[in-house]
Amino acid sequence: MRPFLFDASNGPRFFDRSRPACPNVARQLGKEGLVFLRVTIDERGRANEVEPLLGAGSGFDGEAVLAVRSSTYIPATRDGRPVTCKAILPVRFVLKDHRIESESFRREVKAQKGNAKS
Repeated sequence: MRPFLFDASNGPRFFDRSRPACPNVARQLGKEGLVFLRVTIDERGRANEVEPLLGAGSGFDGEAVLAVRSSTYIPATRDGRPVTCKAILPVRFVLKDHRIESESFRREVKAQKGNAKS
């Protein structure tokens, strides 16, 4: 079975999307990530199988899987009828306000290391 494209005209789409949480360690380090998942979505719009194809490590993979499993979908269609399908879904983790926080965290750690050497 050839995978459907997510959000294509006949492919599956989000109905109710759960946003993944950014792992704490990644946030503190200012790390962003991209995870590719293969998702099997049934004709009722449920994610039955979620498999990481290309992970990012640092806790991103697990958070992406949790968010995709807790989301609901509008299923793919073939000849106007809902069908079970496999789709490739990228999940991107982007830091916004946390970047400033992580840089200040790094300065604080560096200052503490400097004080420890004195």
